Amino acid sequence: MGGYIASEHASLVRSDRDMIRIHFDAYAKPVAIKHYFEREDHINTTSSALSSTLPQSLDYIAHSLGSFDVGGVELYGVQEMGIASLDKALTQASLAEQLKMIRGVCLAVQGLHNNADGAILHGDICLSNFILIDNGCIKICDKSTSCTLPAASAHQTSLLLQSQASLSHQPYELQIQAQRVVDKQEKVGKIGGDSAIPDVQFAPISTSTDIFMLGLTIYKIVTALDAMTSSDILHRRTPNLSAVIKRFAGGEMLAHLVSTMLSHDATKRPPINDVLDHPFFRSWKENASCIQGLYHELHGADGVQYTESVRVLEVILQPLEQQVNWKLFLRNLPAAVIKSIGVSNDPPLVRLPDGVGTKPHPLPNLHGAIQFLHNFFVHFEDHNTLSKIFPDLRAKLLNKHEAAGEFVYAHSSLSWVLPKLWETKVYYLQHLHHEEQVWAKEWATMQKKNEEVRIALEMREKKIESLLGNMWLS
Repeated sequence: MGGYIASEHASLVRSDRDMIRIHFDAYAKPVAIKHYFEREDHINTTSSALSSTLPQSLDYIAHSLGSFDVGGVELYGVQEMGIASLDKALTQASLAEQLKMIRGVCLAVQGLHNNADGAILHGDICLSNFILIDNGCIKICDKSTSCTLPAASAHQTSLLLQSQASLSHQPYELQIQAQRVVDKQEKVGKIGGDSAIPDVQFAPISTSTDIFMLGLTIYKIVTALDAMTSSDILHRRTPNLSAVIKRFAGGEMLAHLVSTMLSHDATKRPPINDVLDHPFFRSWKENASCIQGLYHELHGADGVQYTESVRVLEVILQPLEQQVNWKLFLRNLPAAVIKSIGVSNDPPLVRLPDGVGTKPHPLPNLHGAIQFLHNFFVHFEDHNTLSKIFPDLRAKLLNKHEAAGEFVYAHSSLSWVLPKLWETKVYYLQHLHHEEQVWAKEWATMQKKNEEVRIALEMREKKIESLLGNMWLS
C-alpha cells in the first residue's frame, strides 16, 4: 500500500484514498503473519531473509510475501495463508484424511529436497509448518531457518537458530550440539570466567535432518502423540511404534518406514525419494509387480538359471536370508489360506553356467516368502479362491472398512517381506553412493596431485631452457 499512498499509482481524477480502496479490493488477500518475539530464538533479519531467497513459484512452498520488524526487536514474517495449518486440521481428520496428509507432507518435502537449483533444507519441519490450501494440496511454510544447498551437495553447516526448548523435535546430531553449548555456558559460569559466549553456534545439518523431523510429523499425524521427547532423542532411545501398528491394517508397514526415518544415525535415514518409494506408499499393483519380478528371477520349474541378476540378488539379500525362518512364518498362517494359495516345500536347484552342474538355492527362505506372496497376488484375483479364504483374511483386519487384500500387510508372517526388501535396497544404494563419494574424493586428490606435478615439471623445463639456452647464446 505504500506505493499507492506515495502516489505511485495515483490519478489526477481520483483521490489517493479512492485509489487505495480500488487497488486494495483488487489485490488484497488473507495472509499469515508469524511473530518472532522471543530473544532466545536468535531470529534476526539476516536469517529471515533466507525465506525470500527461496523459489516462490513452486507448488509445495507457501509463498513468502515479505517481512518487517518493529524497533529492531520484534520480527514479523508475512506468508501465504491456507485453509488451516495441519495441526489444526488434524483434530477433525478421519483416518483416510490422515493417510492423505502423510503423503502430502512427504511430497512437500520431496519438492524441497529435489529442487533443481539444489536441495532446500527446511530445518524446522513440524505439523504447524504445513498448511492445507483450498485446492486440497499441502504446502510447507515458515522457512526462517531454511537454506539452499548447491546442486551437487547433500550437506551444509547451518546456524542453530532455535532455543533449547524449540529443539525438542530436532535429531540427535543437532540436540547433542545444543547440549554441548549449554554445558559450556554452565561450566564458564561456575568458574567465573568470561560469560560472553557467542549466542550463535554452528551444527552440521543435511537433508537427513529434515527426514528425522518428517518422521516425527508422520507419527503425530497418525497417532496425535509425540514419538519421542527431547530426552529420548538425546539418549538415543528407540521409539515405541505400537500405536502406529495398531492404528490400521497397514500400520506394520508405516511403522517400519517411520522407524528408519527416526534412526539416530543420520547416515541410515532414507532420502525422501526412497521414503515415497516405500511399499506403504506404493499401490497394490506396484507391490505385486515388485514381488512378481523377484519371483521370476528366483524361481523356475526346471531350476533357476544362475544369471548375473541371480548372483547380485544372492549377494545383497544374503544378510536378510540369514534373519528369516520361512517355515516358522508359514506355520503361523491360517491353514485354509495356505491350502488355497499353494506352496512348494523345497526351493528349486540353481543351474550353474555352461552346464557344469547345480547347487542348492542360495535364498531358500526368501524364495518361500516371495513365492507365497506371488501366489497370493495371483489367486486373489480368482473369485473361487477368494471366497474360500475371505473369512480368514477378514479375521486379521482391524475393521470392516479395510480391504481383504490388506491381510498381506497386516499379518506378521507376511508384513515384513516388502518393507525388508525395500530396506535392503536402500542400504545398498546408500553404500554404493558412499563408495562413489569416496572414489570421487580420491580422484579429485589424484587430479590435484597430478596438476601440481605437471606444473612443477613445466617450471623445471622452463628453468633448464632458460639456463642452458643463455649459455649457448653467450
